[in-house]
Amino acid sequence: MSSATPSAGMVSSATVLIDEQNQILYLTGSASLYLEPPGGEQTRDLLRLARRGLRGVLRRLVGLAREEGRATPTIRAWVLRDAGHQPVRVAVHPIHSPLVLRPLFLVVFETPGGQPAGSHPRDASPAAAGREAAGAEDRWDLSRNREYARLAAVLRDSSDAVVVTGPDDRIMAWNRGAERLYGYTEAEALGLAVAVLTPEPRRSAELALLRRVRQGEPPDSWETQRVARDGRILDVSVTVTRLRGEAGRADEVVTVDRDVTRLKQLERDVLGCVTEEQVRIGRELHDTVGQELTGLRLMAEILAADLRDPRSPDQALGARVCDGLRGVLERVRSIAHGLVPPEVAADEVGSALAALAARTRESAGVDCSFHQSGVAVLPDAGVATHLVRIAQEAVCNALKHARPHRVAITLTASGAAVELRVADDGSGVSGPTPRGDGLGMRLMRYRAGLINAAFRLDSGPQGTQVTCTLRQEMPHDQAPSAPG
Repeated sequence: MSSATPSAGMVSSATVLIDEQNQILYLTGSASLYLEPPGGEQTRDLLRLARRGLRGVLRRLVGLAREEGRATPTIRAWVLRDAGHQPVRVAVHPIHSPLVLRPLFLVVFETPGGQPAGSHPRDASPAAAGREAAGAEDRWDLSRNREYARLAAVLRDSSDAVVVTGPDDRIMAWNRGAERLYGYTEAEALGLAVAVLTPEPRRSAELALLRRVRQGEPPDSWETQRVARDGRILDVSVTVTRLRGEAGRADEVVTVDRDVTRLKQLERDVLGCVTEEQVRIGRELHDTVGQELTGLRLMAEILAADLRDPRSPDQALGARVCDGLRGVLERVRSIAHGLVPPEVAADEVGSALAALAARTRESAGVDCSFHQSGVAVLPDAGVATHLVRIAQEAVCNALKHARPHRVAITLTASGAAVELRVADDGSGVSGPTPRGDGLGMRLMRYRAGLINAAFRLDSGPQGTQVTCTLRQEMPHDQAPSAPG
């Protein structure tokens, strides 16, 4: 490379691409203004090729860009050429692209115009340039530290519980929100197994989920329950993020837990009011309307029997009235039974769904089937009842809107999940009011949320499928023990 000096009034620049070993891969522009080969040595090392005055600055800036992973500030330096010291501005930019498989850095040199050759401040030595680079680095470090301190304060003082767990599923960080929510101080929480925050029946499923996130499964948000130090069971909304450590490994997992106990209680209270009103209507239909219809049917049968003449049109009319009242009474009883269903035990979901399929075949004349695969393990009767009510609402929704020939109810228990599916071969979502916007669909979503289940509606010309997926509670003799 030959030495050159820019003319006054011109701006000269050069760009050099280097790898993580400072080896030059490509250069463009007036590179000879900033680089020159050392005598008798073949090398592509940027730091060995840099002209006097630039080596210390480049060493600092390249190291800074490599450490921080972002562009450095532009630093003013002085390069020594044949004509004397020349001003130059230098910056280093890391290259971030999915197409780049190894760390690369772009070094940008620029010599401003209007600076006469050989003119420089009283202290324009390489040491002065190095001091300026060090000062810029210190200022950047100070700014960076302030930013980190601000973010740390946000996390520390957040009203949500922020918990960091390591690869051994033990707590590594614990903020003030976690102290307030769970009752453990930071000193008490650090080093504890994170499983102590989860009620016993849910521990194995929760730990398995965190491990899958650590292994690369996309993070998700869900609602679950936690147990505080004093034994209180809390409803929480959980958001999880994985942190990458050395070599890109996701060694740590951050969970942000938000207390939704009051909201969940409010939801349960609202649903309780709806259920009580349904029960009241069902009993009213059964005890009052049903009894009155029964009396009317008996009177109509007596009247029909008094009409002796078989040729009388009144006898045929009386028979039709009796048949009509009998059919209306059966439908009213069926509606009342649906509005006042018995509570379902945790281990009787399958039999309750089979009974629902049988009632649907008898009352609606539709081919309704039930199939179960695996043993469903549910935490309590409340969850089981909600699951059956979701199936009941899905069947009712299909009969009301889709006019299906077949309805299939399927309950599948596999691994850590229980999945309920109700599929029909009806007309799917159509018309001005989509089925997904109706009251029945909102109630199903609502019930699914109360039992922390995922709800999904798929509909098309071939029919509609409602899917409700609930994390299964493993029996204690099958669940792996949590670390202590």
